[in-house]
Amino acid sequence: MAELGVGLGQEPTNRARLSKVFASEKPKMLAFVDFASKEAEMRRVLAEHAPKHKSKVNILIAGYKDNDRALEFFGVDKTSNKSTVVIHSMADNKK
Repeated sequence: MAELGVGLGQEPTNRARLSKVFASEKPKMLAFVDFASKEAEMRRVLAEHAPKHKSKVNILIAGYKDNDRALEFFGVDKTSNKSTVVIHSMADNKK
């Protein structure tokens, strides 16, 4: 399962998908991007390649906007606005 463009907030539209993704034991790859910049190209690249890897990893793409809690949890500096990829392993809760 590759979820792309899912916000990490608790909006009702995202809760079910996020619950399913984070309940999975598969590692998660979270890409935080600034959708307003040229780095939005990362979204296109990940969307293109995610289906090839969906049996091994859950891939999520989130913007810097409205994801302050997730950025803080993963230790990402929100002020940099640089695309950042975080790999999170549920098996040992490492990031």
